[in-house]
Amino acid sequence: MFPGYTSRHFCVTTDEVRRDLAALRLVNKAFCRSASRWLFMHINAKSKSRTLPIPPLTRISRISQSPYAFHVRQIDFGYTEDDGSYVEDLSATLSDLLVKFPNLAALEFDGPGLPRPPSSLLQAQETLYMDTIASVLHYVPLPNLKELVIRLSVTQDSARFFPERPSPSQIPLGDIFRRLRYLALCNDEEIWYARSTPAEPAGFPEDTFTSSFFRMAEAASNLESLSIQSLDVLDVDVLASSLSLRLRSLYLLGVSISSSILLQLIDTDSAQELSDCDLCLVRLKSGTWPEVFLQMLKLPRLVEFCIHLSSCAPTNPNSQLVLRQPVDAGHSSQKTAANDPDNSALRALLEHVNSNRLARGIRPYDDTEYRTMPRRYMA
Repeated sequence: MFPGYTSRHFCVTTDEVRRDLAALRLVNKAFCRSASRWLFMHINAKSKSRTLPIPPLTRISRISQSPYAFHVRQIDFGYTEDDGSYVEDLSATLSDLLVKFPNLAALEFDGPGLPRPPSSLLQAQETLYMDTIASVLHYVPLPNLKELVIRLSVTQDSARFFPERPSPSQIPLGDIFRRLRYLALCNDEEIWYARSTPAEPAGFPEDTFTSSFFRMAEAASNLESLSIQSLDVLDVDVLASSLSLRLRSLYLLGVSISSSILLQLIDTDSAQELSDCDLCLVRLKSGTWPEVFLQMLKLPRLVEFCIHLSSCAPTNPNSQLVLRQPVDAGHSSQKTAANDPDNSALRALLEHVNSNRLARGIRPYDDTEYRTMPRRYMA
């Protein structure tokens, strides 16, 4: 894998890598051809990329008309709340732009983010932005699309992807989602923001919004990686219980889920491929964390496991993982949760992960990481 890449196939993660690639293009023609393939693989067209001298949509338009369009595999879009013109320009040009990238395999649509005060202008921008995304998925052929990231401002936005009376000219959304191997659905709704808007806007009951949000994941029946993120606690039992996936990577943030459903999603009872599991601010509706950890010992390929920003009593069936300050790793003489009998299951799981890493030639978590992880995350 090329340096600077994550588990996603096309994502260049650092500006340093981009600078190095740009410098290589200046060496000679051979280096220019080789480096261009990597440099143009991932295009950041977000309005927040202000370090570029050319506006992002102007830049990507120029790339679409150049030979480098062939190399583009991933494009990221996104805006801030003071970039209304970006949303309007994107709405007018996006469909025509995307068809010019024949090998496009990954799309990321980032919202304005939070915190932000509710306003009619902001809501109008969000509506236009989500309508633009829905229009692309419904009408633009994307035969090579394998990765999709959509950040929703509120769960209500997902309803527009599933109209009650779809047009005969629309591409069936199920066809697109079944081709996906990576899907990230991010709900930016916060409690204070939700309370400032009607719980049930006219004509769209709240259950309909949640159902539409889940339908996007349910339609992606061939996923290898799934990420569900929410700034408010999102109950995913209904979604997870309906999925039948063989995941290699799972990331959950800000969700509530029953332990039995979580284990079903992880699929510990089959010889599946899960190698990466990241749980952040996850609330167990039933069962206990030790039960989950012990079942995860059955995962033969698990080499990455994290419990983030969390603190709970592991035997509390309704425990929520809540934010704590990190503990100084140097104070190892203090009593840690790793020495607590309640955390023996977590300790065993971490040993299992290290064993898997060694078997695959991956550096194990060092002693400091290993010793303090239960304390940092479960104390």
